[in-house]
Amino acid sequence: MMLQPKIATFEGISVTFKRNLGHLRQRLARQTGGYIYVIEFTGGTVKVGRTKDAAQRLAQHARAADVHGAAVARHWFSERHMEFAANEKRLISFCMKHFGEPATGAESFSGADYAATVAYGETLPMEFITDSMLDRLVAGQIDTDLQHDEDFRRRRESALIAELTTEVNLIKSLANDANSEATSEAIYNVVRRLMTETPAPWRFEDPTATADFLELRAGGPRPDSVVREFEVNMRALFALTYQREAADFAEFAAFLNRYDDSGVTA
Repeated sequence: MMLQPKIATFEGISVTFKRNLGHLRQRLARQTGGYIYVIEFTGGTVKVGRTKDAAQRLAQHARAADVHGAAVARHWFSERHMEFAANEKRLISFCMKHFGEPATGAESFSGADYAATVAYGETLPMEFITDSMLDRLVAGQIDTDLQHDEDFRRRRESALIAELTTEVNLIKSLANDANSEATSEAIYNVVRRLMTETPAPWRFEDPTATADFLELRAGGPRPDSVVREFEVNMRALFALTYQREAADFAEFAAFLNRYDDSGVTA
């Protein structure tokens, strides 16, 4: 069967991790750890608590105070740190020990000493969010995202293979001596569809392998569209020849060396 490459767009299902690392780092920094705080209202009540978003929480308390005709008199927020949940409990225990039971809820104390509470809060153990910690978190998030993408790719590939296998079997069932050439062409086109919609096994480890191969053969770089078309066509031919994908590019290259690319035009 003569290969007649057609113009097509390679749409391999790949790990499309395009997240801006700077934005990812900022998001993880906001989500990791939190703040403890002490807020004194004009009526004398002192509120202690914890939050992930200091500015938002302060605004919430200011609006709530305004409803009752009060206002925020003073406020203190810690640096963002890992132990903020445990430290909130320590703040509450400190206030209960020194200023009695909460006036309302579990965190508001009437007549509490704001300065003393802040001073105590500043002594609490705090592991701050460091650059090295963020580096580890970013790396972990990338690994998680890559694994999710890989799992999705495998599920989609499996479904696609099952669908196209059914199509190939249907084509074979209708084959006869009179339409054998058309049958072969139809099966090739189905296999080519599979190769167009799934990445080559070496796509992630060595994404330029085919381009490098053709550049070496041709003595110069080839357009991306030519490289992609050639790779899809030859992967399909390999699959039809051996009933499987090439295990790696070395095996694929050995197969390619049996052919030339004279049928591929720039």
